[in-house]
Amino acid sequence: MRMNRTLVYAGVFLVALGVALFVVDQRPFAMDSIVAVLRLWPLALIAIGAGIALRRTQFAMASGLIAAAVPGLLLGLTMAALVLIHIGAALRHHFLLRDRVLIRMLPRRGHNG
Repeated sequence: MRMNRTLVYAGVFLVALGVALFVVDQRPFAMDSIVAVLRLWPLALIAIGAGIALRRTQFAMASGLIAAAVPGLLLGLTMAALVLIHIGAALRHHFLLRDRVLIRMLPRRGHNG
């Protein structure tokens, strides 16, 4: 039986992305730890390069899975960090600056547009 490796790699990428977002959602992380993980972005390039270099060897499947998972994890953590920063900024505007930015972002009652 022959596997379509593109689908396997895409699946691993999406699973890694989902796991990263799920883990960040379940546990409260300090912003310093998220920033420290994001500094590891060169690992994504290393993983992709290893996947390309080992494509025609006996390690093709393992290197492809790693090349799909590492960028997925880093992208997931990056997305989670951006969401947390956005939420923090909205709360800062609402509670500290009191400039009604958060209220203006909420949909109006009876407004269809």
